[in-house]
Amino acid sequence: MFIAPSVFMHYDRIEIVSYGSLPFDLTLEGFYTGRSKPVNKSILISFNAAKFSEQSGHGVPTIVNQYGRDVFSFDDGMVQVTIPLTFERPEVLARKSLVLIKRSLTVNQKKVYDILSDDGNLSIEEVAEKAEISLSGAKKICAKLQEYGILERKGSKRDGFWLVK
Repeated sequence: MFIAPSVFMHYDRIEIVSYGSLPFDLTLEGFYTGRSKPVNKSILISFNAAKFSEQSGHGVPTIVNQYGRDVFSFDDGMVQVTIPLTFERPEVLARKSLVLIKRSLTVNQKKVYDILSDDGNLSIEEVAEKAEISLSGAKKICAKLQEYGILERKGSKRDGFWLVK
């Protein structure tokens, strides 16, 4: 029975899990130095796609030279490779920025944000009423949330809606 490897993309690393173990006659030292005995063709294809190997046994030494031996773990009938990313993906940066902005919101700004997250079709008057703040306060808060880039008005004041990010 053949089980394909699993590839997991995290915000800070890539993990590749190959089920099985080293061939019985391949030592860890031989593995790390690139002695080639591919057992799982799918993992070889994954390494080729990532340009860590060119089907000649250079993939593991390339990874070891770049990241060290600690990126490999051998446990419970599987080999796991954890490769740290050397950059932050744009969507991760955007999410981190959003979290920082949300943490810095005032109590009333959080109320307005949460109210509009639940229903972006509300008018400013309805938002003010639900948040139990003045109309001018709701307008200022919405303007500030727009300035922060976490709230956007789509359409007209009468027929538009709030897009919460």
